[in-house]
Amino acid sequence: MQTIFFKLRFKSASTFIAKTLTYSLFFILIAHSTIVRAQSIVVGTYTGNGGTPFNVTGLGFTPVCVLVQKANASVSFIASNTMGALTKVNAANALAANYITSFGSGYFTVGSSSDANASSTTYYYTAFSSNAVTVGTFVGGASDQNITVGFKPKMVWAMPADATWPTQSQMNLVDYEANSFKMEGGGADWEKEVLGAYGATTFTARSRANSGVTYHYVAFKYGKTGTYTGNATTRSIVTGVGSHPAFVFAKDQGIAPGATSWYKTTSMPTNNSYRFNGANSTLQITAIGNDGFDLGTSTDANASGSASQWFALDADDILPVELLSFAGKKGLVQNHLYWQTASEIKSAYFIVERSSDGERYSTIGRVEAAGTSTALLNYAFNDEAPLAANNYYRLMQVDDDGAFVYSKSIVLANDVVRNALTLYPNPVQGQLHLLVQSAVACDALVEVYDGIGQLLKQQQFILSKGDNTLLLDVADLADACYTLRLVGNTSVAAATLFCKH
Repeated sequence: MQTIFFKLRFKSASTFIAKTLTYSLFFILIAHSTIVRAQSIVVGTYTGNGGTPFNVTGLGFTPVCVLVQKANASVSFIASNTMGALTKVNAANALAANYITSFGSGYFTVGSSSDANASSTTYYYTAFSSNAVTVGTFVGGASDQNITVGFKPKMVWAMPADATWPTQSQMNLVDYEANSFKMEGGGADWEKEVLGAYGATTFTARSRANSGVTYHYVAFKYGKTGTYTGNATTRSIVTGVGSHPAFVFAKDQGIAPGATSWYKTTSMPTNNSYRFNGANSTLQITAIGNDGFDLGTSTDANASGSASQWFALDADDILPVELLSFAGKKGLVQNHLYWQTASEIKSAYFIVERSSDGERYSTIGRVEAAGTSTALLNYAFNDEAPLAANNYYRLMQVDDDGAFVYSKSIVLANDVVRNALTLYPNPVQGQLHLLVQSAVACDALVEVYDGIGQLLKQQQFILSKGDNTLLLDVADLADACYTLRLVGNTSVAAATLFCKH
């Protein structure tokens, strides 16, 4: 087990003394919870403006692949960051310009194409993060080749960069790799499969791919797959997904190769789903629910007695950081925060945020993360200047690709009256007067430390609620400067400097 501690420089000897004392007053709050899961995908809509390029923002991560559907039109297109500023349109053409032109932190850019940016037209998009998919390229060859992606894919898309054999934009699903099919569906040439079997860390690009042609692939790391048997009846026929997916795909395998494949996202209107070649239907995937999706009566998606494959991806399927606990402890002059992770995937760093009301947060520090780990890791951070009011804390975990998620908040209730200790005279010769304001009646301990942190004097007092005046005899101390610490057994904690002359 490894501990990673975030250290800050001390500004003075007295601060060092105060920070190294063993505190007798502290409160611990532990939130046994899982960090808010990182979004693997985001589905949404944008509205075209007639041709002026613009950014679709608010994704929460830098996308590596985006699928877009023009509402109520036979236009769909896919872009990945391996395509540069180009896009695969309707899976049937060479890569095209001015559709999706770039990806950035939390956004993708829509170009000037009238297909991608028609005035006042709605577009449905699905943006995939690197947590969800790996993108890359391979070149078709004379023999089968294994493409290494580092995991066993759940689904693979492969799209040629040129316009030859447009139906070679193909896909297949884990456990059904032998049934590769054309992404846009239809047609009759079933034997021209591009994709083959999946290995533990690979997928196979078959020799039937066009030799010398570059293919852009999207390999899905996560998602749920399965089959269903159609009954030609409108009802919720597919269950057991285990979540409310954001993206659902279905393919009737029983009447392949002519059968179409359909997909639906939660941003699309009720009943509407689309083919990858853009066609819209209200009889295919009609709704997405908490544990599956509904089918219409179309023979493409729900042919009676016909076996079909499906793929579903939940926006929260990815868990880059498994946070076991997030704890806070109040010290004398600072608050201590601790958290523990069980596993991390491409975790870059943690941002520590603080708020006085639990709503408006600001950054107070950063702690570097382990990256990728399956070990139990402990992290810590000190808030050296807590707020006088309650202190709410949360963590923002940031991945390597810029994706970020928040932990649940914890609060350290401030029943300590800070700066409630006043000393006079200062410098002092004999009797030191302590003016103490206490929130409650309690016992208190006064301690005096020298410049190297050694305890020289200790005296116990009983405090009343409100204002108190205490006398401490320091005549026996040598002429020097000291740190005085006041610790209460319930609510008073303060420290200050005084000098003896």
